[in-house]
Amino acid sequence: MPKKSKKSDSPTQKSLEEKAATFESEFQALQKTAADAKSALDWEKAVTLYSQCLEMLEKAPEGSLFHASKLDLLDGRAACYNKLSDLDAEKNDLEAMLAITKALGDISRQVMIYLRLADLTRRTGKLAEGLDIVEKALVMTRQVGNHKLEADCLNAISITQSNLSNFALAMETGEHALRLYRELDDRPGLIDCLSRNLSFLLSRLGQATKAVAYAEEGLGIARLLGDREKEAFSFNAMGLTSTDYAKQRDYG
Repeated sequence: MPKKSKKSDSPTQKSLEEKAATFESEFQALQKTAADAKSALDWEKAVTLYSQCLEMLEKAPEGSLFHASKLDLLDGRAACYNKLSDLDAEKNDLEAMLAITKALGDISRQVMIYLRLADLTRRTGKLAEGLDIVEKALVMTRQVGNHKLEADCLNAISITQSNLSNFALAMETGEHALRLYRELDDRPGLIDCLSRNLSFLLSRLGQATKAVAYAEEGLGIARLLGDREKEAFSFNAMGLTSTDYAKQRDYG
């Protein structure tokens, strides 16, 4: 009676597994290089590397098992486009991210993307359109009970209302955001609300002393966090809101 041949792994299957493993290793290395360039503030290099990652992702071999996310790659590249002021490219990436999060049913991340789209729209001068976007985001975040995102939405609404010269409403929503940030002990949120929003709003309303106090509070928090970027714009807020011209020079 003839002996049965021992069953071995399919050469094709083994080849696919090896190809997938090689791809995963190369992809992760490129993804790390992109993140490193972003951390080093080399925005143009990071954009190029994130784009290469996205191209690789489209060519992923069958059976590839890696923790890559097209959403995260688009997120990183959009942030770089923001720093480069390439608004059209940023918008394209944000809209692609929004489509993915809608398919996933991820409401919280949709809200974060809407906030970025609202900011982008506001920067192009389309204030009413930006306000519509962020008000929609506020409704969504209240549905899921995310108070951090609720504060972010209220702060964005306050900034837009201030730009529209609706100062009373801007103050009301801004102070509401500030209360939520304090309750949550959200320090980065506090800095943004104090130094980027309310200090300027109070200055426009003629409340210079309170405006400077808010900017100084934002500066103190930024220093505690070691956040040099937020420290810089807190100093800028102090310079622009102070009525003491000698201090303005010091802050500048």
